[in-house]
Amino acid sequence: MPRGSKPKLTPAQDQEVLAKYRSGMTIQKIADEYGLSITPITRALKRCGETRRTISDYWWQPTPENCAEVVQLWHEGLGVQKIGRKVGTGNETISHVLREAGIKTRFGGQNHRFKKDQVAALTAEHTAGVSLAELARRNNCSSVVIRNTLRRAGVEIRSRNRGPKLWTPDRIRWLRAQCDAGRSEKSIAEELGITPGTLRHQIYLFGVREPFPPARGPEHASWRGGRTFAGGYVRVYVSDEEALLACLPVTGGYVLEHRLVMARMLGRPLTEGETVHHVNGDKKDNSPGNLQLRRGKHGNGVAVACLDCGSANVGAVPLH
Repeated sequence: MPRGSKPKLTPAQDQEVLAKYRSGMTIQKIADEYGLSITPITRALKRCGETRRTISDYWWQPTPENCAEVVQLWHEGLGVQKIGRKVGTGNETISHVLREAGIKTRFGGQNHRFKKDQVAALTAEHTAGVSLAELARRNNCSSVVIRNTLRRAGVEIRSRNRGPKLWTPDRIRWLRAQCDAGRSEKSIAEELGITPGTLRHQIYLFGVREPFPPARGPEHASWRGGRTFAGGYVRVYVSDEEALLACLPVTGGYVLEHRLVMARMLGRPLTEGETVHHVNGDKKDNSPGNLQLRRGKHGNGVAVACLDCGSANVGAVPLH
């Protein structure tokens, strides 16, 4: 075939391709037989007016004939997994078809590890007090396998504390009555043998009482007067109205004290471009006489001048 020319099948070959395709062969297999790509085969089918199959056409469909085949294979003794492999579908689909036909799948049909008698023995041992870990060790498997087996058998798995269930409906009603009577969480927790934090979580979980809003300011247990230090500056706790005067982001209700003092002196909020300079360089000295309003960054350090004449010509001299 000359270079650059496209392969084209004859009308007779088109009919051969159509017959092969209708017999169930895929386009790729037909193309391999002719030594071509799938494009000429696709064009041949299009010239013959054939509608191409989609990927869903290759899936197993629960038609009456296919469902009857599944039921027949089940009566012949095949398990769910083997039937699925034979017809080309999953185990869940086979189980659904069998249930629709009124057939209850045999125990172990979904590759369960234990037989009925073994499950009964596991149930009796777990009810007698044997833990999941011990059962797993005896049967050389993981505790997850034991737990799933017991759950499928309808056995209630005991909690890790190996004790009776603590929060029963009667116990929740008792807890609500104790809280309404005014008992403290600490005394209730001591009676139940749990921590106050665990009890408080259960109180909120069962709706016995609404959670308290987080304490702020003087109501907080760690309140130390509302005065802290950060980066060498003093921060003070103020109300929301006073925080607006500082014109700075509020961190947990705290603002920089020197900006707040300057705003109170001016009687207005500070703008974003205004800064406050400490005259003597002491960042903790926020007295009104030590603060100077500036615009823009003023840098670190202090300005030095003679306090008598105001001259900036100040230098070192010998000691007298």
